Amino acid sequence: MNPITETRYTLVRYVVLWTLLAAVYALVFGILAELPPWVVVADGVVFGAVTGVEGILLWNVLRYGTAASPSVNPLLTGTISLVLAAGLLFIAVSVGAETAFMWLLSESSAAAQAAAQATQASEAPQWPLPPLWSFPRTIPARSLTVAAVYVCYVLWYSSAARSEPETEDVVVPETTPSSTTGSLERITVRGTGGRIELIPIENIVFIRAEGDYVSIVTPTGRWLKEGTMKWFEGALPRDRFVRVHRSYIVSVARISRIETSGRDHTLILRDVPDSPHAHNKGGSPIRISDTGYRLLRRTLGL
Repeated sequence: MNPITETRYTLVRYVVLWTLLAAVYALVFGILAELPPWVVVADGVVFGAVTGVEGILLWNVLRYGTAASPSVNPLLTGTISLVLAAGLLFIAVSVGAETAFMWLLSESSAAAQAAAQATQASEAPQWPLPPLWSFPRTIPARSLTVAAVYVCYVLWYSSAARSEPETEDVVVPETTPSSTTGSLERITVRGTGGRIELIPIENIVFIRAEGDYVSIVTPTGRWLKEGTMKWFEGALPRDRFVRVHRSYIVSVARISRIETSGRDHTLILRDVPDSPHAHNKGGSPIRISDTGYRLLRRTLGL
């Protein structure tokens, strides 16, 4: 967050500081340019307002333009071109605003003097023409001063960025209200022709991982649905479905038998439609992992 606008206190402190700096700036260059007092005050207001606002906006350029890296000083990184470009723009806007203000002021004063002479007014204009012939000679010094201000901003913002606490990406768990209670009752899938079908969970024989999708198998067919095994493991009732392998979740009610060979365990399911894994017409063998076997024994009460 911008350290200037972070709180009301920091913003008020910034305004007060810039008011003092603008007063000193306008006074010094007003004396050098031999400007009338009222022009000095106006010049200070223009400089303070324009440059102060630029300083606030500069945070977005440096922080989010990758110049103000949290780990290194931006002046020493490969984004030096961004820093230089922002600096040139910063100087051009600040000094350009003052120059434009002086030009408009002189035009207004010149018009007032011309009108007074045309009407042969006895009194001189209230606002005398400032000696703009002396203003251009202060532009180089003004530019150097604004450049110094810009460097101070860069260093300050770089320090503020380095002091920000590092954050990590937040990973949202793949859960829904149903996944925390295991109360999923039906699954919505897309059938042929774009129609939407609802599969009651009691019709499920098993669910198999298919990359970024899962294959939901029932006695009447198979459907692909985008999702993860982790989500379905948490969403389905744990007393009715067991994840026997990282790629398989099976319905306890569809288990035909468990075959054991040494430390290897294989699960045979009923009602599997034309399974490519089937050794016979009535079943589909699924290898059970050690963790899955322990979960299955616990669910079955073995």
